Amino acid sequence: MEIKKFLKGDLDCFSRGQIRRISKQAELCALNVRDILFRLGRATKDRHMPDELRLVVPESLRPDLLY
Repeated sequence: MEIKKFLKGDLDCFSRGQIRRISKQAELCALNVRDILFRLGRATKDRHMPDELRLVVPESLRPDLLY
């Protein structure tokens, strides 16, 4: 994933335009110590709720998840 490479600092494989685009997306993302990607979820209904990190699940794995 491009965002994971960007957050790890592997910028050599990206053009300037790609870096600009990915940096905007990566502002709301974080990697944990196991290189698992999370996205910052902003509270939409109650503004007093704190922001939380949400697990990023690739589209190819979404059908395999149990709800």
